[in-house]
Amino acid sequence: MASSHRFNWAWAWPMWALLLLCLPLAWESRHALGLASQMGIAVLACLSFHVLWGQGGLLSFGHAVYTGAGAYLCMHTLQALAAHGWPLPVALLPLLAGVGTAVLALPLGWLSTRRPGTPFAMITLGLGELTWALALMWPAWSGGESGLSGNRAAGPRWGGWDLGQPAHLYLLIAVHTAFGLALVWAFTRTTVGRLLNAVRDNPLRVPMLGYDPQRLRLMAFVFAAFLAGVSGALVALHQEIVTPEVFSIHRSGSLLLFTLLGGATLLGPVLGGVLMVAVMVGLSGLTPAWLLYTGLGFMLGVVWAPQGLGGLVLAARQAFARGGWRPGGRTTSRWLGMVVASASAVALVEMAYQWPQHDTLGPVRLVAGLALDTRSPVPWVLSTGLFLTGLMVCWWARPHEGHRP
Repeated sequence: MASSHRFNWAWAWPMWALLLLCLPLAWESRHALGLASQMGIAVLACLSFHVLWGQGGLLSFGHAVYTGAGAYLCMHTLQALAAHGWPLPVALLPLLAGVGTAVLALPLGWLSTRRPGTPFAMITLGLGELTWALALMWPAWSGGESGLSGNRAAGPRWGGWDLGQPAHLYLLIAVHTAFGLALVWAFTRTTVGRLLNAVRDNPLRVPMLGYDPQRLRLMAFVFAAFLAGVSGALVALHQEIVTPEVFSIHRSGSLLLFTLLGGATLLGPVLGGVLMVAVMVGLSGLTPAWLLYTGLGFMLGVVWAPQGLGGLVLAARQAFARGGWRPGGRTTSRWLGMVVASASAVALVEMAYQWPQHDTLGPVRLVAGLALDTRSPVPWVLSTGLFLTGLMVCWWARPHEGHRP
């Protein structure tokens, strides 16, 4: 019975490919294609971090070193291609940048993976800060604070492939994202992938089987760096500019945060990448409290949903298969309570942000089409009451020991 509730990737692959191919037909605007392209790049970057954390239990605080290295390798090659007229299609640059990043990751990975856990995290943090500082100190290579720029439409055309067109660039990103997802899925089915899980769960027993844990961690590290390099190169092609900020701790922190929010399943980095762009591009333009929502969401996710969004999706699917989503059931009531509490909390936060600025921005705050007057006690009382009601429903519908929702 348990196997019938697992996520079936056999039908997910063709649906994923069909969705990626149909998006340019559904969205003709450059802005929509740009958002979809950024989501594809973010998914690929989160997949690379998932190889380290989700499969190997390695928490990296400097993963932006490898996305940034891929971006700079791609941009330098793009500039050389335009200057010297090399007969190299630009569409191949992400793969070349991924290979170059994997080569760079060999010595850095050998140093980082000697010890797992806290030593690994601290070494990656130090390497990340060192790389960021070197990029600022070496403007001849990094371009300084202004960075490097290039033209992605340069170079010879490959079968009519014009990356100057947003639809063509999106399709290139979609192909690399789908290819990266297939590679990670295949990697988790290999002997190395299974042994990497064993190193994550019980590193002391793996040497008894005749395998070196550090070598397995190094192989995963190099593979993750390859995917990170490809995603960084796609960023360089999409934005046509690269600055030392690509090595910053903020980039590494974003990858860590949203990959953990997505969850340790293979569905997790996909959801995490989409959520990253939705928050950092979409939500940041809608409300000044987007950082507060991100921090609260991360803390609540770690405490109440350690399996991440991917785990929640699979748990909801299993509950639906068992008939738990019936009217009045505990599962339905719990999710309804969470939605009510979250929506009312958003209303309270938005009014709290509007209140000190009502002299300049006005007293009314629009939230999901609702005009909330911060001077009136009605929205405050109603939102507080709904928030407490939602919490009480969640408490009442919480799963008890031995209870199946």
